[in-house]
Amino acid sequence: MSKKRRVWCVVLGMVAMALAGVAEAQDLSLTAGKFLGDDVLDSVPLVGPTERVGFADGTFLGARFSTGLLFAEFEATLATAGSTVLAETPGEFSARFTYAEAGAVIKIFPGPVAPFLAGGIGYHRIGWGVEGAESYTGTGYYLGAGLKLGLGKVGVRGDLRDHITPINLDGLDPGVAASLGLEDDITVHNIELSVALVFSL
Repeated sequence: MSKKRRVWCVVLGMVAMALAGVAEAQDLSLTAGKFLGDDVLDSVPLVGPTERVGFADGTFLGARFSTGLLFAEFEATLATAGSTVLAETPGEFSARFTYAEAGAVIKIFPGPVAPFLAGGIGYHRIGWGVEGAESYTGTGYYLGAGLKLGLGKVGVRGDLRDHITPINLDGLDPGVAASLGLEDDITVHNIELSVALVFSL
């Protein structure tokens, strides 16, 4: 067999594997874990102990659908996490984050045990537990890493992600901004530390 023909055989073989990967790499992940709230508000000047100012930790729940090639996948996420602002102070109120995100998962070593990197963009919403306060909505981002373990039709995965939410003061409810003492835009980094049960479709 000529060198050129061998090259084409290798290329066609890789394409065939990739196409097979497309058909097989459709996963639904049911995710639960810890939501580590950002302490970015610690610097806001308020009456009382400033170390308590921030988004409190909570529970992270979500679902992810992924499909793609052998080394890369497209992934969509819908998740929510409850938190508290100004915890353990007289001004305490609740906050709920909702993430609707889409992005890419890059497998470092594809196979039954696959470490990966992830990143993407999406719609971020923060609902405030303040009567009459309007929810904050905007574009957010995420970066992360994780590990997938394939066990046939059922597997597990772990994720560590930074959900980045820029909060523009102009779009924030005035009552919430006043409660927090905000005078400028901020960027919130909430960390997801989660595990998931993965079903291959």
